[in-house]
Amino acid sequence: MSKDDGSKPLKNSRHEEFANLLVKKKLSASEAYRQAGYSAKAAHKNASHLTANAGIQKRIEFLKSKIAEKAIIDGAELVRRTIEIADDCSKKVEVLKYEDFKSSPMKDVDGNQIVRANDPNSAIKALSLAADILGVKKTGVVIEERDPVKEILETLVDDETD
Repeated sequence: MSKDDGSKPLKNSRHEEFANLLVKKKLSASEAYRQAGYSAKAAHKNASHLTANAGIQKRIEFLKSKIAEKAIIDGAELVRRTIEIADDCSKKVEVLKYEDFKSSPMKDVDGNQIVRANDPNSAIKALSLAADILGVKKTGVVIEERDPVKEILETLVDDETD
């Protein structure tokens, strides 16, 4: 004999609808009772009896756990994609002369068209969003303004002097 953990839909379709309305639509018990097809007469009293039913309670807890599980997965995916965007925005790009690409679009080494270049501001915004999602508190970290052109020129000058 298996234990009822609430994972299976309730046999009474109105009870199942009641549980789903409570969890998914976050309705009050009385409103969920009415929308599940029960009479509005004495809805408060009867809804209270349904919420006290052990089988319905287990089903409600199971449905809540599934929603929480999906929120965790969706949150993790959102953070992963946000960090991916930050990585893409902070990649260094090769400096090209206008003459190199004026007749055809810029392409990377694999032949894919480059649609945007290095964008550190977008990278910072994406990482800030990821931090907000994760609940990371800002602690007064100062982010240095960078001048990528200056950095490249300094690298070229250093290379020539070596």
